[in-house]
Amino acid sequence: MKNLVQSVLKVMDECKGIDKNLTVGSGGNSYKGVGDKDVKLKVGESMRKHGLIILPTGVKPNTTINHYEDQYGKQKMSVFTEVITEYLLIHESGEQVSLVGFGHGTDTQDKSAGKATTYALKYTLLYSFLVATGHIDDTDNTHSDDLPTPPKQQPKPQPQQPDASSSLAYGGQLEGKYSEMLLGMEKQGLLTPEEITKMTAKVDWNENTYRIAYNWAHKANVTRLAARSAAESEKSQAVGNMRSNKP
Repeated sequence: MKNLVQSVLKVMDECKGIDKNLTVGSGGNSYKGVGDKDVKLKVGESMRKHGLIILPTGVKPNTTINHYEDQYGKQKMSVFTEVITEYLLIHESGEQVSLVGFGHGTDTQDKSAGKATTYALKYTLLYSFLVATGHIDDTDNTHSDDLPTPPKQQPKPQPQQPDASSSLAYGGQLEGKYSEMLLGMEKQGLLTPEEITKMTAKVDWNENTYRIAYNWAHKANVTRLAARSAAESEKSQAVGNMRSNKP
């Protein structure tokens, strides 16, 4: 690998440093950095001069998407992508060596993958040829502090899990005297769960709807009692007829 090493040393000698011509971020969060374009132009020119190329051979991405609402209630999205990249640094003689890079990027739309791979290649070149740049720089002119940060999602309170034998299971949180009457009628066995479900289906409960439901239940109960009384009367009459017909 003598030819490859000699060419790498020559590139290192020609690319001892790159000026920070890029302003990253804005306001108090801004700082000067080295642009991706500047790195590729300077290091790439020296690599071509000394018979070197770099080829991407693999990438392992990991992406996280977070949906949230901003302060105005609008739906927003934050996409974070990190990648592990693989390259081959090849000399014109055929000598080659494998390189590995790492990068990450955040965007509100579809550019996080591009930012991550750009970051990875940029720093693979800088580190492989030991190009001095000072502080670590971002891959574009957007400071990470300038990107919207999704608010922490507060866990939603779990709804009350009522006893299936209670009217709470059908009508939600019961309030008012009519709801108490319904609950009492159910406990007495005067209302069945099926009737409660029928009464409370798709109803926005308030005092008025409780009153209507109670009246409905009262009528249903009266009808049931009347039917039960008629059935018992018929049964008693039948038993009496049987007794009277005995010899």
